[in-house]
Amino acid sequence: MDVWDSVARNLNTLDEFNRRHFDGKRAQARFNLLLRDHKERNVASNRPSGSDEVVDERVVLLDDLSSQVEEAKKEEADRADSEAEAAARAEESVVLVREEEMKSQGKRKNREGDDEAAGGKMPKVLTLMNDANKSELELRKFMFEKELEEHQKERGASQGTRGPS
Repeated sequence: MDVWDSVARNLNTLDEFNRRHFDGKRAQARFNLLLRDHKERNVASNRPSGSDEVVDERVVLLDDLSSQVEEAKKEEADRADSEAEAAARAEESVVLVREEEMKSQGKRKNREGDDEAAGGKMPKVLTLMNDANKSELELRKFMFEKELEEHQKERGASQGTRGPS
């Protein structure tokens, strides 16, 4: 709309242009109306008639403007299509990356689950050493308790055989 406002300001500076309150919105509406009327005249003149048409400068100018507007619309549509295609490709690549990451996460979880169940070499060795230390400690505790019981029995037996002195 800024472009149409600029066109309206330029027209308002001309002495020959005498419309009051002419702004960008009105300039655009007038331009679109001129192009529409020109297209309708072209369609009507394409019908077979017996007379030759006189082409003046205004018609040539409107033909040029009409073709430029059509080209601009086509370029805009092509640009919108290419942007939509690029967005779709980007979305597809995001989906593919997400799927690959999910697969990778699944593999990683499976590997981590295997490590927890079977263990790697180092955790296995540490676990075995820890278990061996625990069982050795339990054995020593059991042997100490047995020796303590034997000493108490021997003391009890030796005190009972000595008698009163």
